[in-house]
Amino acid sequence: MEVRPVLTVANARIQLPKVLKTFREKGATAEPVIVGAHRVPEAVFMSFALFQQVASASPPLQVLTVGVARDQLSKILMTFRELSDAADPVAVGAGRRGKPPEPEGVLVSFERYTDLADAVDEVLSAPELKERLTRLQAKNSLPAITIEQLAARIGIDLPEDLEGRGEADS
Repeated sequence: MEVRPVLTVANARIQLPKVLKTFREKGATAEPVIVGAHRVPEAVFMSFALFQQVASASPPLQVLTVGVARDQLSKILMTFRELSDAADPVAVGAGRRGKPPEPEGVLVSFERYTDLADAVDEVLSAPELKERLTRLQAKNSLPAITIEQLAARIGIDLPEDLEGRGEADS
């Protein structure tokens, strides 16, 4: 698991709209954000797209608006401290006029995140690997090989969103 800085609770409240914007723009490739009191990891905020890819089974998510999530962040973290990896994830999304918020990000306990960390790292590294392979092939005039073929050769399971895309350059 890659080491990431811990965002304080106060800064997480302030940064929440910016984080959600990044999640909307980057989807599953957006870097998770670690949050904690006194810079001790207590929770991780990840894009909803990433959460869907790495969480095999999850209870139905209640989606909080940004304002409610900001107001309840300390309470959510306290629940995560008390229940650890048994705490249910909390989804957050921007509300649209007259419509319920759509999930854009999911806050999970740090313990649950560590259980998912290998899958998260795999999802986040797959696009980078694909880009490097394409550059290497172009630079060295190597024969085309798909990312799936390369992954199979080195024993890596790819996330479903990369499987079946054909040539590495496509």
